[in-house]
Amino acid sequence: MRATLVVVVSVMIAASLCGTVVAGSLDSPGVPSLGSGMHTLSQVYDYLNSGAKAAVPDSFQEPAGMPGSTMKTLEEIYQNMMAKFDRCDITAENVESGKRFFSTQPGSWGVQTGILSVLPRPTATPTSTPTSTPTPTWSLSEYNCNYLSGGGWNWLNGACWSRSIADDVSWNKGVGNDTSKTGTYICNSGGTLESRMKAAVAGRWSEIVTQLNPRNGHNYCQEDNATCVDTIADGATGKPYISALAISDCVDGTRDIGPAITGSPTDDWQGRSAVLKTWATAPGHSALSAMDYDGTNNEYAVACAEAGDAFYENQSDLSPGSNFSWAAALGQPNGSNWDGIARRCGKGDACTTNCCSSNDGQWSSGGSPSHSFRVVARP
Repeated sequence: MRATLVVVVSVMIAASLCGTVVAGSLDSPGVPSLGSGMHTLSQVYDYLNSGAKAAVPDSFQEPAGMPGSTMKTLEEIYQNMMAKFDRCDITAENVESGKRFFSTQPGSWGVQTGILSVLPRPTATPTSTPTSTPTPTWSLSEYNCNYLSGGGWNWLNGACWSRSIADDVSWNKGVGNDTSKTGTYICNSGGTLESRMKAAVAGRWSEIVTQLNPRNGHNYCQEDNATCVDTIADGATGKPYISALAISDCVDGTRDIGPAITGSPTDDWQGRSAVLKTWATAPGHSALSAMDYDGTNNEYAVACAEAGDAFYENQSDLSPGSNFSWAAALGQPNGSNWDGIARRCGKGDACTTNCCSSNDGQWSSGGSPSHSFRVVARP
């Protein structure tokens, strides 16, 4: 009887429990809680593959549909990451001490710290803005004289001497045979000493003077004619109308003598010769060769001998042959023609022949095919 009762009670309890399970709801008791959201496998793949971060919802979301073909599988993620990790070979020995890195090497997987000793990095020195280096100013020297572009100049006796320039040239042009006057000329201050020296031996007179005494029918400008101006012609056309004093004086770009030459202590040819010698030998400008009034201390003869005893020979197309060269000296020791005679040098078989002897002179204003001149530029 007891056994039967136990069976009946057991059946009733089991029936009661089964009925409770069958009657319960399978739905969630509420919406997903905050913080329950998760990344998808595709988002995990993209992050590991390229570092692309994806936003995750605050709570878990039901899928909108069945999984599609774009979904990444765990196997795809594993194979992709393994292929990338296998290419990494950096170790702690390759990384600066104290710097952290992610190692994929067996036995040291994960975040590691470098142990490489690195020398201190030098402090960068600020660089200043580069400035352009100015072109050095050309200056007169022995080297620059001998190697002046275009040639025509030689360093002799401590100065730079031109080859003989332009025959048929007067000493003072335009004031008659009067050695107390230099003539009317205005120097061209344009250019440089270098450019004007090149112009002198090339016969580009207009680069050296801007006004010369015009012919005016008499080969000189009348003293009472204040408007005497003539066009400066270059080369052979202009050489009959220039003067040795004007070209040699203006090569440095400034007028340094005249228009009147007044001697001291007495106003005679000896005094004026002394003034001319001081002018010719002064540093910083160009002038004719100098000597004393009596023909001594002949600078031309010294330079001629230094050049090999053949300096009297002219070397310019503007002055062919072995002509005379005008000098910065006047008169004759015997007192003759001191007012109108200018000294000349050269035209001989050697420097010692007819080279500015005391009585070797010529009327100052006239030109002659045998009269040329040399410019002497001094540093």
